[in-house]
Amino acid sequence: MNKITFGYEKSTSFSKTSTYTNKYYLQSYNTVYRGNENLKNELFHNISLRYSKYSCYKGIRLYLTARYIKKTEGIVENVEYSGVNQQLSPILVDDPESRWTVLGSVKKKIHDINFGVLLSYNNLKYLQQLNTVNQTNKNNTFSYTVNAKTLIDNFPTIEVGFKQNTGNYTLSEDKTEFITSEPYFNIDYEFLKGFIFSFDYSSYTYINKSFNQKNNYKLANASLFYKKDSSAWSFEIEVQNVFDVEFKNKHSFNSYIISDTKTFILPRIIMLSIAYNL
Repeated sequence: MNKITFGYEKSTSFSKTSTYTNKYYLQSYNTVYRGNENLKNELFHNISLRYSKYSCYKGIRLYLTARYIKKTEGIVENVEYSGVNQQLSPILVDDPESRWTVLGSVKKKIHDINFGVLLSYNNLKYLQQLNTVNQTNKNNTFSYTVNAKTLIDNFPTIEVGFKQNTGNYTLSEDKTEFITSEPYFNIDYEFLKGFIFSFDYSSYTYINKSFNQKNNYKLANASLFYKKDSSAWSFEIEVQNVFDVEFKNKHSFNSYIISDTKTFILPRIIMLSIAYNL
């Protein structure tokens, strides 16, 4: 069964109340926000194309969607810096933003194994005022996932896959490129009578090409659970952060900041749980 859907709409939207209130708000220790009572509603065009295909006989599912959004009138933030302090105020401008988004997925079942591919692409271009000077910012991201998962009776459920995400950001005159890669492995196995073993593993590689920075770390968790059908008692031994990883990196992007964040992780934990269901 094949299906194609095309859509178009011209829409309007209003921002939150504080955007239209001519008052000062303290957003953080060094950021002040002031609304603008002269703003109007935003106008934008939304064009979408969807395609789907499903074949029970061939065991295949295909889905693809593409969307284009163009703002003809929109609200952007004017950012004024004074040392480390900044003041934000919204203004209404023409043609402030355009965005392309493409999403796709393919799933195919061969015997007792499910294979899948997921794709995502996003292209964003928008205006911003920095100290009353108009600037064009760009955000391009592409990610994909390839995986395979077993569905066999009386056999462990095993999933093996690979993820990769690429981000290219242009903010004012600064350009930054990030790449993250993550092969992963998950297993769930119910054996004997009442035992369930679970294990998940991923090897995470983080690259910041702009600063020649590269980090690699491995994350894993494991657990063994037991509960007899006729018993109210259950027992579980669990190990979190098997390889005792200290931190992980990630990147983020907003209207005026490209962030490279380090998140610290709790050290290895070994926990025994005993539960009784009343």
